[in-house]
Amino acid sequence: MKYVADIITGVRFVGCFFIIFTPLFSPIFWTSYVLCGLSDVLDGFIARKFHTESEHGATLDTVCDCIFLLVCFVTIVPVISLPLWMWCWIGVIAVCKVFFFIISYSKLRYEAITKSHNFLNRITGLLLFSLPFTLGWISLEIPVFTVCVAATLAVLYDGFCLKKLKKDTTI
Repeated sequence: MKYVADIITGVRFVGCFFIIFTPLFSPIFWTSYVLCGLSDVLDGFIARKFHTESEHGATLDTVCDCIFLLVCFVTIVPVISLPLWMWCWIGVIAVCKVFFFIISYSKLRYEAITKSHNFLNRITGLLLFSLPFTLGWISLEIPVFTVCVAATLAVLYDGFCLKKLKKDTTI
C-alpha cells in the first residue's frame, strides 16, 4: 500500500506518452487525457488517506504535473488561436509561477512542493484541465480568460506566501 500513490502518479506519466503519440482529440487521446487528470486527483488523495505522503511522492507528482502540462501545451496549443494579449498574460503567469517556485524551493525544498498545491492552484489546475473540453462549444477566449484570472489569483497568493517566508530561512 506504501507505493500505490506513486504507481497512480506513474499512470499520468505513461498517459502523457499516449497523448503525444495519438491523434489529437481521438478516443485514445481523450481516454489518456482523462486518466491523467484522474490520476492527478487520486494520487494525492490516496497518499493522504493511507498516510503515505513523502518527499519523493510530492516531487514525483510535481514532475508529472509539469510533464503533463508541457505535453498538453505541445499538443493542444498549436490548434488554438488566441489574441496576443492573452498569450502575453499566459506568459507573465508562467514566468511568475516558475520564479516563485524556484525561490520557494530554494528556501523550503520539500515544503515548497506541498505549498504549491494550495486551493487556488488546485482550482486553476481544474479549470485548465477542463479547458480542452470547451473547444468547439464556446468561444475559447471565455474559458482561457477564466483560467487566467484564477491563475493570476494563484500567482498573487504564491507571491504573498513567498513574502511571508521567515527571514531566517536560508537560500
